[in-house]
Amino acid sequence: MLTGVLFVCHANLCRSPMAEYTARRLLAGRPLTVASAGTDAVEGLEMHPYAAEIAAETGAEPTEFRSRRLIPAHLTEAVLVLTATRRQRSLCTSLAPAALHRTFTVRQFGRLAAAAEPATDEPD
Repeated sequence: MLTGVLFVCHANLCRSPMAEYTARRLLAGRPLTVASAGTDAVEGLEMHPYAAEIAAETGAEPTEFRSRRLIPAHLTEAVLVLTATRRQRSLCTSLAPAALHRTFTVRQFGRLAAAAEPATDEPD
């Protein structure tokens, strides 16, 4: 069962970790996991100091964070994959073609979400 949101950037040191920590805070209490990875990441590095400072503002403890390199399993286990760039989206869909329809750049997803109709409690 797909249950996770995955953020992907290049090195998994700045953008995707900050997005991961922010999303965890925003999605707290929901049955979703949130993670991040990098298309060209070196495994096990600490978050960039400036990114760690931002992540700490979410109430998280960024000193525990360690970078991880993107592998196909990360993509196939995620219900939603959000990438920093189109190049990263392309790399993700090349690694796991089955994830194509649930992989977007953050910008693409923002446009789609803005265009979506709000949910109503009324049946159709």
